[in-house]
Amino acid sequence: MPKLNSVVVTEGMKKIGKVYDVFGPVKRPYISVRLYEAAKAHVLRNQRIYVL
Repeated sequence: MPKLNSVVVTEGMKKIGKVYDVFGPVKRPYISVRLYEAAKAHVLRNQRIYVL
């Protein structure tokens, strides 16, 4: 289960934000990510992200 405030990165290990909220079913949770200002300018659509 992802923890709140965990760092979220792209495949290239670029930090894009932090986990803001975890919701949904326990077996397949969803996360809400609060993006850093610098990441808002990048297009992240259809890209995998990872929680550290």
